[in-house]
Amino acid sequence: MNLNSKPEQRGINSPIDFSSALERTGGDESFLKELINIYVEDFRKMHPQLQKAIKEEDFDKIYKLGHSLLGTSATLRLKPLQEASLQLGLAGREGDLRKATKSFSIINNEFKRLQDFLIKKGWLKAASVQRNSDR
Repeated sequence: MNLNSKPEQRGINSPIDFSSALERTGGDESFLKELINIYVEDFRKMHPQLQKAIKEEDFDKIYKLGHSLLGTSATLRLKPLQEASLQLGLAGREGDLRKATKSFSIINNEFKRLQDFLIKKGWLKAASVQRNSDR
């Protein structure tokens, strides 16, 4: 499957800039797919921690989790998640609960959009999303 053929796969209205992400893996689509699936698993583990940190107004934890998510999102060229994670980290550093809550909401929406996109591409199984969608 050639993932560089359509504009949305090049980062235009897409949750991922595939051409840049693919470039980072030396053009190895199977390696990129593996990295993205690891990202999805890690995100699912991090999500409840982040939710708890926001609920408890633990701004240090919000900052650290946001910064971690920022790094992995940037590495994989997940631009919308990268931007929302940056804002989340800033909210944690600034102690801004309203901004943290808004950023978390955007992250949730963008992650769902990423999952839908990956399912459409055949890179993520729909069944695995169904079991984890009630977070």
